[in-house]
Amino acid sequence: MFLKQSKITKYAIKVPHIDWREMRLIIEDCIGAISIFGTGYFILLIGHGLGLN
Repeated sequence: MFLKQSKITKYAIKVPHIDWREMRLIIEDCIGAISIFGTGYFILLIGHGLGLN
């Protein structure tokens, strides 16, 4: 005996699939870029503090 498909599941909004592996790689790239920029800026501040313009 087959069950009828309910109206809720029949007309449900389909959510796009998220590839979490791809999202993780993007987040890792952003964190890496921010850390490199932050390190360079920190070294720049130290240089200015020591008078190494």
